[in-house]
Amino acid sequence: MIAWGNTTDRILLLLEKEPMTKAEICRQLGLTHDQVSNRLSHLRKKTPRYDKRIYIIDYTRHATLGRTYLRAVYALGNKRDTTRQMHPFTQKERSARTYQNLIKRRNSSVFRQTMTNRELNGL
Repeated sequence: MIAWGNTTDRILLLLEKEPMTKAEICRQLGLTHDQVSNRLSHLRKKTPRYDKRIYIIDYTRHATLGRTYLRAVYALGNKRDTTRQMHPFTQKERSARTYQNLIKRRNSSVFRQTMTNRELNGL
C-alpha cells in the first residue's frame, strides 16, 4: 500500500471498510506492532478534542506455533468495548499446559534447586 497521510488517518480509513485485528492493520499498512499499538490505544481513549473513535467489537482466536491467543477486533465508533470471554481450554490445551509446568519445575540444573516456586513459574 502507498504510504500517505499520518498513521491515525490511515488506521481510521482501514477500519471504515471493515473491522480488523491489530495484526491485520499492521500487515495492510506495513507498519510495526509498536507503531500501530500506540495509535490504537490513543484512539480508544476519550480526549479533550475527540471522543472515543474506535472500540473492541469482538475477540477472535489465532493459533501461532501451537499456542492459541485471543486477539481484539477493532471497529469504528464510540461504543462500549466488549468484555473478553475466557473459553474453557480443550483437553489438548490443558494437557500441553500441564506438561509445560512439569518441564518448568523440573530440577535439571544445580542453580534451579535453590529457586522458589515463584521464581520457577516466572521462567
